[in-house]
Amino acid sequence: MARPVARAPEGLVEDRLLTLRATRTRALVLPAVLVLVTGSLAVARSPWWWLAVAAGLALVVPVLVVPARLERRAALLRHSGG
Repeated sequence: MARPVARAPEGLVEDRLLTLRATRTRALVLPAVLVLVTGSLAVARSPWWWLAVAAGLALVVPVLVVPARLERRAALLRHSGG
């Protein structure tokens, strides 16, 4: 059975960054839909609009914050040369 090849940290970060970039547009569609749903619920004076707000805020971290941190990490690894 073949053993997995150990990869350099910058390679792992770059791979993860490429994956996130490829799925980022798709991931941003759901928050956009949630904004529309939240607006509709607020206009309709539904007591559930705050739930849509909470779900939208919960998506901010995985969609916006994590890729930004990975991009900074990749830049630091590129700058340090390894």
